[in-house]
Amino acid sequence: MAYIIDKANIYDGDKIKIKSIYVKDRRISAINDSFKRYHCMRMNADDFALTPTYIMVDHSEGFGSDFLSFKSYFCEHFISNGCTTIITSCSIQYKEDIPSSLKKKRTSLLSSPIDYVIGLSINLRNLTPEVIRQCERFKLPIIFVELDTEEVILEKPWGWIKAAMFPYNPVLVPKISPSEDPKKSKKLLKLWQNSMEKEKITHISEEIKEKVPVQLKNLKKFGIYPKRGILNIGGEVSYNLFPKITSFDRPEHISYDILKPYVTVYNGEVIYVNDQPIFCSGMGREIFIAKPGYFI
Repeated sequence: MAYIIDKANIYDGDKIKIKSIYVKDRRISAINDSFKRYHCMRMNADDFALTPTYIMVDHSEGFGSDFLSFKSYFCEHFISNGCTTIITSCSIQYKEDIPSSLKKKRTSLLSSPIDYVIGLSINLRNLTPEVIRQCERFKLPIIFVELDTEEVILEKPWGWIKAAMFPYNPVLVPKISPSEDPKKSKKLLKLWQNSMEKEKITHISEEIKEKVPVQLKNLKKFGIYPKRGILNIGGEVSYNLFPKITSFDRPEHISYDILKPYVTVYNGEVIYVNDQPIFCSGMGREIFIAKPGYFI
């Protein structure tokens, strides 16, 4: 089936551009100013702002104790907020834990209604070159590094860590306990940033908040963009429709308790409309990243 999303106000970085989108077989076949000579069903999107669907981070272990709580969790935190891809992590202590922890995480996401990317979560004390080398084997593009003491950051042999990251080059992301003292957290992040920049290690300087859209620059580092986070020719049909009168500059500035999309479409299927999330069990797929940071 083919149709046209006509006169869409497409959010593009820091500006809005008016384009029409030709959709065929659940793929974006073309994007142009207009398709006057095309004879197919048209959806007038002039009254809406259109954005790519969002990618959010969530470190939950099981996303609920049973199917009903799992369904409620995904509907409340993700589908209702225009998110169709989550970044999650399997928590480990040693490299030997990776296969079993990864299997457990994948099992917990078998009923996921949206896509997911899996990374690692590990305390900096236990981060070794051997752990990093396993990321290429299992295609884990992100390592969330738990920071709790200044001494470990200062004493870590970062040169060995950097050498182990080639060629897959997973991205290191700081992670600090919410209960940590704010002043200590700030100091830990400063030491982290200094160490990463000194050794020129691929990293994110700040923590990534959970359940809010990940910024585009970070999606590029992770290698998730342009698989997700963009409306492009040949890509899947996944987008959010917001009221056109809504004023916003960047998605991360939206207050999601107040502003929610009118409609969310994921891979050609409507999964949110009229304040009602539609949960399609098992519709989500794991996204594998061949090369993090390829589009930086």
